[in-house]
Amino acid sequence: MAAPSLSVARAWARHAFASQLRRKDFFAALVLIGFANGLISRVLESAHNIGWFAGLMNTFDISAIVWVAIYMVPTQIWKETDAPVTRPDLVVGAICLAAFFVPIAQMSWLALSGLSIYLLCSGEKGSHLRETGWLLLALSIPMLWARLMLSALSGPILRLDATMVSKLVGSTHVDNAVRYLDGSGVMWIAPTCSSLANITLAQLCWIAFLTGSRTPWSAPAILWGILACIMVAGFNVARLVILALNPTHHALLHGPIGNAVVSWITTAALVVFCWYGIRLLNPRQGNLAHA
Repeated sequence: MAAPSLSVARAWARHAFASQLRRKDFFAALVLIGFANGLISRVLESAHNIGWFAGLMNTFDISAIVWVAIYMVPTQIWKETDAPVTRPDLVVGAICLAAFFVPIAQMSWLALSGLSIYLLCSGEKGSHLRETGWLLLALSIPMLWARLMLSALSGPILRLDATMVSKLVGSTHVDNAVRYLDGSGVMWIAPTCSSLANITLAQLCWIAFLTGSRTPWSAPAILWGILACIMVAGFNVARLVILALNPTHHALLHGPIGNAVVSWITTAALVVFCWYGIRLLNPRQGNLAHA
């Protein structure tokens, strides 16, 4: 009778543990572990290249919008009402943990993408878990999917940027290289300079505002998000045009100082744009403090 008694005791212990573990704590812990594994390599690489202080000032080459979204995800999850974890939750959690402990950052973001879909499917309509699922999915786009897209489709994506810049400058381009007007050389548009990177951050910023203010999805909300993407794409093309028109100042404009200034200006403009959009869509919740 010892073996059956032991199995019953184990089953009871598992049941007691699951009944006491809250879903919001379980999922918050999962995303924190995933974020840690998905970010540590980039943080260490940035600190190794430019030092810890400079890396911190440069947000470790990760957009401030991404850092804010990373903070918001567990914060929003913890606002969910108390409910015990379910067996499917534990299965999904086990799969995510297996991916998190693989020493490859992309595996963590892939698992977080899957977790976001699970939150969207399992969360009740209007719940914090479901809303956070959208934010987590949006966060995985600049951290994983946009990078994969650039790797697979960098040619046509960068050619589109080069075409717009060359038309505005009045020059010519070959693939992603734009010829300077004075004939002194060409400006090569790198994948990190693509408008796609800014567009993914714009959609993340907008969804973060929607989530923080609990503004429901609607046609005007989607339209405002599209306008935010168009705005930052315009900012990026304008930056590339300035670079193409000023080859002698390329080192300054495209150096650490120039990049930091443009990045913070773009981020500030995007935040103001999204904040104003929330004010129009939901006047009673025009800022994240009302969440």
